[in-house]
Amino acid sequence: MPSKGPFGGRRGLTTQEWWFVLSLLLVTVAAIGFYREELLGGVLAPWALGTATVTAFLLDAFGIEAVRIGSTISEPEGFGYLINYSCTGILPLAFLTVGIAAFPADRRSRLIGLAIAGPVLLTLNQIRLVHLFHVGSTNLGRYDFMHLVVWEWVIVGAVLGLWMGWVIWAENRERGAVNGELKTGF
Repeated sequence: MPSKGPFGGRRGLTTQEWWFVLSLLLVTVAAIGFYREELLGGVLAPWALGTATVTAFLLDAFGIEAVRIGSTISEPEGFGYLINYSCTGILPLAFLTVGIAAFPADRRSRLIGLAIAGPVLLTLNQIRLVHLFHVGSTNLGRYDFMHLVVWEWVIVGAVLGLWMGWVIWAENRERGAVNGELKTGF
């Protein structure tokens, strides 16, 4: 019988829980060490260009005048920004992917989670880029705060929220499969 911790729960982590914690730790260390312009800028340049193309299309669709040259988007009055590798949503997507992959669930649940949560996260990133362009062109004084504080925390919250939502769904799906109550869909 497992020993109890200070709040009545079991003490210590299971092997699966250790695997999960170590996976996230390894991705964090890798991100700190390797997520740099000189290492990934060239590799992710096509992704940044695609992100800039989609952003410019969305700005045009919303009636916001913008010109894209390469990965730089600017307006006639002068505001502009460069969409580089760190603006693409790849790093949050990597953390979400590792969180889903390292959590003990069946392969189908993981694939469904990635197929749904990944595009949701990348869509949120596109919304972020459109919003930041609008803020920068209408109120440049708020741009840094929105870019470096508000949207950073929104993306972190989205990664955690999508992952926790997936965990709840995957565990319920597993319980339903064990009890013979699994229904297709969400």
